[in-house]
Amino acid sequence: MENQKLQKLSRDPANILQRNRKVQPLVPKRATTKQMTERKGKIDKYKDVHFPKEKPFKKSKPKQLELPLPELKFDNIQIPEPLTKSPEDIAMEQRFNDLLKKSQEEKIKNENSGIGYLVGGSKVYD
Repeated sequence: MENQKLQKLSRDPANILQRNRKVQPLVPKRATTKQMTERKGKIDKYKDVHFPKEKPFKKSKPKQLELPLPELKFDNIQIPEPLTKSPEDIAMEQRFNDLLKKSQEEKIKNENSGIGYLVGGSKVYD
């Protein structure tokens, strides 16, 4: 009711506590163009001082040295003869292969006998 009477008198119906104070707007005022140019100048000066555009050390290109290349001659190269297996080497290789085969067969036998067979056995035959 009091607000309506104040509106009739063309006064702002502000809160009683706010009538004698200036109320700050929720959105601050925007800067003028003059203020913007001043700010831009200060920012540019700050950037120039703290972030210089030129690097203090300039990289120089390495100098090209002209060195004469040595001549390569392939006349002295000796090609080794292919290795030939001696009968002892052949026998050792055969024994090794037999041992591998026996160990593989033993694994299959153990997996397919007793409890191993009941659990699932080997899938070697698949």
